[in-house]
Amino acid sequence: MDETFTRENLFAFVGRFNQQKNPILALEGFKIALEKGLIPKNSKMMMIGDGPLKGEIQKFANAFQISKSIVLTGFLE
Repeated sequence: MDETFTRENLFAFVGRFNQQKNPILALEGFKIALEKGLIPKNSKMMMIGDGPLKGEIQKFANAFQISKSIVLTGFLE
């Protein structure tokens, strides 16, 4: 990431990518907030974690054309 991020334009999801944590819901909320102009257009959603829904997260981001706004870091120690 070569942009400067502030607390106004950087959002995060931290957790395992599974049904119980529901990372897709976080993406849906992020997408809606972008569409309605509730957050800056240059906002990013950093998703920290890994799990069985990683592929679904990528599909959702691509399908709704927000993949450039999503950063998947994978598991961090």
